[in-house]
Amino acid sequence: MVIFSLLLAALALLVALFYFFRYQKIKNQLSKLFVMEYAMNHAQNPLYFVDPKSAAIFYVNKAACKALGYTYEELTSRTIFDIDPNITKELWQEHNKNLKMAQTSDFFTQHKRKDGTLFEVEVFGNVFEYEGKFFNIAFAVDVTQKNHYQKALQESHDALTLRNQELEELAMLDALTKIPNRRFLDETYAKRFDEHRREDVSLALLMIDVDDFKTYNDFYGHAKGDEVLIQIAQTLQKTLKRPTDFIARYGGEEFVVVLKEISLSGVLTLAEQLIIAIKILQIPHEKSKRLPYITISIGISHKDATTLIDKKTLLENSDKALYQAKAKGKNCSVLYEKTLLQ
Repeated sequence: MVIFSLLLAALALLVALFYFFRYQKIKNQLSKLFVMEYAMNHAQNPLYFVDPKSAAIFYVNKAACKALGYTYEELTSRTIFDIDPNITKELWQEHNKNLKMAQTSDFFTQHKRKDGTLFEVEVFGNVFEYEGKFFNIAFAVDVTQKNHYQKALQESHDALTLRNQELEELAMLDALTKIPNRRFLDETYAKRFDEHRREDVSLALLMIDVDDFKTYNDFYGHAKGDEVLIQIAQTLQKTLKRPTDFIARYGGEEFVVVLKEISLSGVLTLAEQLIIAIKILQIPHEKSKRLPYITISIGISHKDATTLIDKKTLLENSDKALYQAKAKGKNCSVLYEKTLLQ
């Protein structure tokens, strides 16, 4: 009898231990499930569990309810078609077919709130299988703020680019006359010289100097002289009509005009037009040795694509021609020739 009682007690202990350990296992599993549900429910981005066949939503987290303005009960009684106006049944079937093949998906769409307003989202989808059934799980990230930030960033970048261009342009302008400066001349003249040889066209330079400008400054003052340089520079620039022609301040009261693809007769005609344009201004110059108003002298150099001189020599030739124009009495233009000043 005693032995039977001991056996019965031992059996009861074993049963108790079995259920204790099973309880502990279930408790641990439930604890893990609670942790997982807590983590999902407190995730920052909306989370959706969806039936791939019916598109019915059977689980959402708090972030999804907050994003769409529904309660949990309201949202889990709806389908994907209720919250995504871009998804049709055909698209949903195609999406799930592709999702099963790739296991993941990433796409942009729109979600509709309970109040009918739309917002842009990026959806990250996954598919998983449980007990022979497939389920979709998806995170939806609101990209409205992201797009706003990117737009603001792009606008800032564009503004900075524009400002840099403006600064670069300012660096290429003469501070006084607001026409291209010597730096611009050096860079652009080099380009034009290469172009005229590559394109097999002519190139011409006009070296321009304001006559008796030192005596003008001495008599009228440097401030008045600066005003005259501004007026002359702007007038000369306006006289140039072709978009490829440009003028730059060479230094002091000297200017250089670069002309590509122009005939010799065209160059001579333009030089005369520039001289006349300055005459028309009738800027008084009481100390001028020739006329009682401001005039200019021009030295011209011209070459076709086959003439074997470099860009430095061409510039020097226009300077020599300008010297000859001064020697001839100023207020005129002279074309450089091989015999000139030799």
